[in-house]
Amino acid sequence: MNDTQTISAHNEEIDLYRLWTTLVKRKIMIVSVTFFSTLLAGMHVWNATPVYTGSALVEVGEVVSNAQIIGDKQIVQNTTTVFKLDDNLNNLKEITTQATGVSVSIPNGSSSIILLSAESSDSADIKPKLENAVRFIVNRHKEKALLYENDSSKIRMSTLVGEIHVGNEPIKPKKQMTIVLGLIGGFMLAVFLAFTLEFFQRNRKPRD
Repeated sequence: MNDTQTISAHNEEIDLYRLWTTLVKRKIMIVSVTFFSTLLAGMHVWNATPVYTGSALVEVGEVVSNAQIIGDKQIVQNTTTVFKLDDNLNNLKEITTQATGVSVSIPNGSSSIILLSAESSDSADIKPKLENAVRFIVNRHKEKALLYENDSSKIRMSTLVGEIHVGNEPIKPKKQMTIVLGLIGGFMLAVFLAFTLEFFQRNRKPRD
């Protein structure tokens, strides 16, 4: 090892030693800032209003229409046409949200399923809200189905898939994550303050 490498290694050891001595010197401040930051995070979690969520899946009904057509060779052929009671799911999504206040989304790749979801600080309010949204969709499609009662079409009404699910645990605030972030953030802030104070102390000009 040459002299340059020896000096560089020695300087690195000095820098690490200075960092360590700074942390030890300011350990009370570091522990205090970290503790109070974690305490504030815990107080926020304790006082924050919990938010619960629920969801429901609805399968949009469809109409199966049977018809006979005459082909080029005068042969009678039966054709079956299937279309939704609401051809535009995006339109149904907007109407349902405006009428009931629930959030509506369309799962990826789905052409007949919509997902209803609702949030509330009281979990008991969520199920009635979702039931009202399901009822709104079913009644809306019942009215549309009346247009096809007199022909040979087969109508499958919109229905709730499975049951309405309401979570037992709040989705907000995320207690563990908030406290961990408070702990880590407080520690990082404390270390930054420790080095900042040490820098100003070492570079402070002596009074005349």
